[in-house]
Amino acid sequence: MLTASVDVLWTARYDYKHNWKLVPHEHNYFQMIYFLAGSGHLFLKDREYAIRPGDLFLIKPHNKHGLAPYSQLKTLDLKFRVYDAGLRQSLLKATERITEKGATLATLFEHPLGGRSNELSVS
Repeated sequence: MLTASVDVLWTARYDYKHNWKLVPHEHNYFQMIYFLAGSGHLFLKDREYAIRPGDLFLIKPHNKHGLAPYSQLKTLDLKFRVYDAGLRQSLLKATERITEKGATLATLFEHPLGGRSNELSVS
């Protein structure tokens, strides 16, 4: 098991309203968005993704992204900085979209630090 230095900046549960828009923007930290329910489109860099429940998107630093819900969209959101060079490099190379069946990722989002401050265990 690798313990890496991660600073969690924000965890949130959002309900985006139908036809609400998140204007494309970028930031200097990582963000993960897990879609619990609803539909819409996520704009990430130069691609547009149709959102499905169970989708997890990894938004890397300085990647422009935006959101356009077509129905009420329920999400879990995690914003974080990574200080471990190996983990950061792995995340920068990682795929941007994963689709899951089940609730394992939702559970991890609800308890991102496992009771520890500024550490995230990765196995």
